Amino acid sequence: MTESQATEVWMAVRQQAAQRFIDASSTPGSKSYRRFLSPGAYTQSFGPSAAQVIAVESYLTGVGFTHVRASVNDDYVSGVAPASDHRPLTIPASIRRDVLAVTGRNDGEVKANLAAATPDTNGAIAKAPGCSRYWGQKTRQVSPAFDGVTEAAVPVCGYSAAQLRAAYGLASSDGGKGETIALIEIGGPVAMRQGLTDYAKRNGLPTPRPGQYRQEAIGGDPHSSSCPNEGQVEGTLDSEAAYAMAPGANQLMVVGDDCDQNDYTAQAIFDATLAPLTGHGPHPSASIENLCFSPNINREAATPRSLVQVSHVIALRAAAEGVSLLVASGDGLGIVIPASDPDVTAVGGTTLGIGAGGQRLFETGWSTGFGERTSAGGAWTDRGVRGGPGGGVSALYREPVYQRDVVPTAMARWKTGQAGRVVPDIAADADEATGMLVGEVSPTTGRYSTFIGNGTSMATPLIAGIVADAEQGRPSGFGFLNPSLYSMSGTKAINDIRPLSQSDPQMDRAFYRTGVTEIHGKWGAAAFVGINGSSSTTERATAAGYDTLTGLGTPNGSYFIHALRAGK
Repeated sequence: MTESQATEVWMAVRQQAAQRFIDASSTPGSKSYRRFLSPGAYTQSFGPSAAQVIAVESYLTGVGFTHVRASVNDDYVSGVAPASDHRPLTIPASIRRDVLAVTGRNDGEVKANLAAATPDTNGAIAKAPGCSRYWGQKTRQVSPAFDGVTEAAVPVCGYSAAQLRAAYGLASSDGGKGETIALIEIGGPVAMRQGLTDYAKRNGLPTPRPGQYRQEAIGGDPHSSSCPNEGQVEGTLDSEAAYAMAPGANQLMVVGDDCDQNDYTAQAIFDATLAPLTGHGPHPSASIENLCFSPNINREAATPRSLVQVSHVIALRAAAEGVSLLVASGDGLGIVIPASDPDVTAVGGTTLGIGAGGQRLFETGWSTGFGERTSAGGAWTDRGVRGGPGGGVSALYREPVYQRDVVPTAMARWKTGQAGRVVPDIAADADEATGMLVGEVSPTTGRYSTFIGNGTSMATPLIAGIVADAEQGRPSGFGFLNPSLYSMSGTKAINDIRPLSQSDPQMDRAFYRTGVTEIHGKWGAAAFVGINGSSSTTERATAAGYDTLTGLGTPNGSYFIHALRAGK
């Protein structure tokens, strides 16, 4: 730990009381529905007292910490320990009940990570001469057959904003004007305003207005060459995906300090997520937060308790202040924090076929089984399921009320028989084969170059943009979405995502592409057939109604927007 890195002592809050407030303010039909608190009122109602904060500050000062201060609205007290002090921080009994958790002292324990897949930044699909402008434009024969498939679609070159807007039923008037989406990053893209302008021009969208996009750095220089800048690609994808769905919404990219390696940047995630909720006067600075980073490289059950606790109290503050916190469910088996938190909206992924006229040809759960071969006409080797969103039943949280009677009992059961929180809640396109064409400005050349965005890192900002469209013209944000979303189950507001079957066209069931792969430590050319909606060995599947790949399903245009506005 360097002298410039701070330890944060997070203050305990009245979590049960806060939860009761959130349940009332987010449940349709409640007298308190969509009545939210200001940041200061939240602290006054559920946070620590001034005396408790002073006691923690005095303790840190007394054990040698410098630069001791309370955060805005007293969520934590931070201080810098002597550079040689790596000892665990022992909280004395006199203030133990006032302290929730400590971050920044366990450098070797965990590592923050991007919850979703790394996009196809090398442009293998987008630059391939055979890629398709829409689903099914081009096909390839599969010989010998793989999994019964003899004809497969060629992956798209990357969908445009117009294609995705049409597929999800958005009207030209759905732009999110007047709303603000906070994009939470660790490090941030270079020249994002220029990149967003280039993206808009290429997609026939309005040029970003002055001030429509802005960045806020939370400690450190987000473009320092000495930092890994994990948000260079992720921030680009978040911004352009949200802009595609809500070109009229303001964007606030909050850039956490990835030079801060406390808890391997987990602390930076928390600071960036918290900033829009506390640091801007009497109101949060955004009505929607988009988060595609996890505070731990491991899955939920392996996340240290301190990080789970901090993540949860931030989710409570967001919900009570009327901020919709949308998080990626992660890519791969299992689930991650904070997606499994019952007070956030977890976004899963689909495979989406869009036709020549922008119509939804099919949409199924993103779970792609791969066959691979290394010679023309050679035998296929089944590589199993290689892509899909995180999903399943939480090992930490019990089933929330809003999931009862919607999530099938068999999906919600722990091994003990008790019902748990199930992930995800809602979904959007996430498959690389049906990805989105986005681009970034190169830090070295200054040129805008395109790549395929994919994963729940793409699905989450797509949903954030659609929520902003629904909020357009409303007196306030919608806050915690899940009770409203689950009340839409079985209605026209949600596209219920179903599995593909043998009766569906083969080109919808599979895609074919060539690429480069590593086999037995050697790199070589290979061909792949991806079977859309495959669920073998994943313990997840696409099904009628709720399922653990797509949750309730995907937004259905005006029906979804009207239902969210009505809150019934």
